[in-house]
Amino acid sequence: MNRVETGSVRVGEPLPFDCFDRSGVLLLRRGHVIESAWQLEQLIARGLFRWDVRERVQDPPARGGAKDSPFALLERFKLRLGGTLRALVDADPQAPAQVLAAVEEIQSLCAHDPCAALGALHLDQGDRYTVLHPLQVSILSELIALRRELDPAARRAIVAGALTANIALAGLQEVLQKQRGPLSEEQRAALAAHPAQGADILRRAGVADETWITAVAQHHERLDGSGYPAALKGPEIDLAARIVALADRYGAMVSPRSYRAPLLARNALRDIFLQRACGIDAGLAQLLIKELGVFPPGSFVRLQNGEVAVVIRRRADAAATCPVVKSVVGPRGAVLAFPVTRDTRDPRFAIKEMVARDLAVTVDFEALWGYR
Repeated sequence: MNRVETGSVRVGEPLPFDCFDRSGVLLLRRGHVIESAWQLEQLIARGLFRWDVRERVQDPPARGGAKDSPFALLERFKLRLGGTLRALVDADPQAPAQVLAAVEEIQSLCAHDPCAALGALHLDQGDRYTVLHPLQVSILSELIALRRELDPAARRAIVAGALTANIALAGLQEVLQKQRGPLSEEQRAALAAHPAQGADILRRAGVADETWITAVAQHHERLDGSGYPAALKGPEIDLAARIVALADRYGAMVSPRSYRAPLLARNALRDIFLQRACGIDAGLAQLLIKELGVFPPGSFVRLQNGEVAVVIRRRADAAATCPVVKSVVGPRGAVLAFPVTRDTRDPRFAIKEMVARDLAVTVDFEALWGYR
């Protein structure tokens, strides 16, 4: 394979060849249009490759499906999401179908490997908030809806609502993510208006699913009436909106901001548990806590022997405090060359505490979850 250089692809023009990552996973097919300079820079920085016709007799095998690597699926998803949301804003008649295709990808990932999906949710902090946050909210919404045993049509509408909940805020979200000072009056007005504006955007784009539209319109309402824009209370708020609201709140808590580090999953869940009597649906909060577990996948933990490990998989309820982990930092603070699986049921490797992620430790998602 040959590395793709910046000059060989252009923003706004169809790709002249298929593009792969360094492992041969298909990222973008020939004909895909790269829609922004930022997207092109991200692709080139991560490593984009093409196959030289002299190197092959036939096309390389397609390895990008969820059965092979859910993380490759997520990378492709993030690259397309911005364009899909812009198409909705522009009232492109094809945009609703593109969103539903993205919903299918999220649901496929959650069905195939929910622990890997949750791991990516907690660990992936390298993309723009407007791309990463909808992904977080959609994964959580699907997993909560599955726990709630909702039918496929309802889950599809809820995940679509999660992906598009902040469609009216795309530009402002990036500003607020970095802003340290108080909101301006203009910003407050934009925040207050975005649920209704988002619903209007969906209708103009041709979305007819009222559950999807309502999830967007009501996702900032609170059960005690303290939400916006309509100050709805209790049963006035649709179940779909309650699910998206809960996922949105947790995703925001565990994401970094310019003025604070991300909350530990344990602390975010504690805060949600304490708020369950007011603005948050208590039943859904319990489902979220059960889904994530005591130590959610993607959490960093310190073991009794001093190693720092990443939680990879949950165990059954009987061993909820003893998840499967892989150590990435040795007891003396040196980064391990290869992750080492530890059995936390063994007292030597029992979990001592949850810790903040060390950004100096490179996390290879595929290696940690056994896809490489």
